[in-house]
Amino acid sequence: MLRVIESSHEGGHLTNATCYQDLGTLYQAVGETDQAKDFYERALDILLKELGAEHVNVVASYHSQGSLCSDLGETDQAKEYYNRALEIRLKKLGAEHVDVAASHDNLGSLHSALCEIDQEKEYYNRALETRLKKLGAEHVEVVRTFLLFNLGCVYNEVGEFEEAQYCQDRALLREGKHVQR
Repeated sequence: MLRVIESSHEGGHLTNATCYQDLGTLYQAVGETDQAKDFYERALDILLKELGAEHVNVVASYHSQGSLCSDLGETDQAKEYYNRALEIRLKKLGAEHVDVAASHDNLGSLHSALCEIDQEKEYYNRALETRLKKLGAEHVEVVRTFLLFNLGCVYNEVGEFEEAQYCQDRALLREGKHVQR
């Protein structure tokens, strides 16, 4: 398959980058991290060459690299990739764009793994604020921020029990309702 990808376009073509990115994701999912890293790096090299370092389409590659580094326990490197992705999105899309919330989620998750609760809470709250403002309280992404990222649990860990209860109540309330997509 790789030969087909590489021979079907001249080296460096954006289609190759997409294929490499997808292959990296596949290899990461099955635990073959060396292969995943190789494909992610190939994708990033092409994207940087073809689109430039400040293009929003480069962000997915930074997120993938950050995720892999996080999985490998390379948290400093993961933080660099996630911060780079956030910087690009902030610069190109603005602080209130919903894609910026995804970058905040990634950084919140990383800080959670590092037991850096204050930073975790800060990033999850930023993601939540953006999603509430742009998508509304009933949107699935807002519910995910409450449920999947357990913002209530973060507040509970730091002893902010009223905030924890509020988040958990909101999550349960939203979970029982039909959620907009």
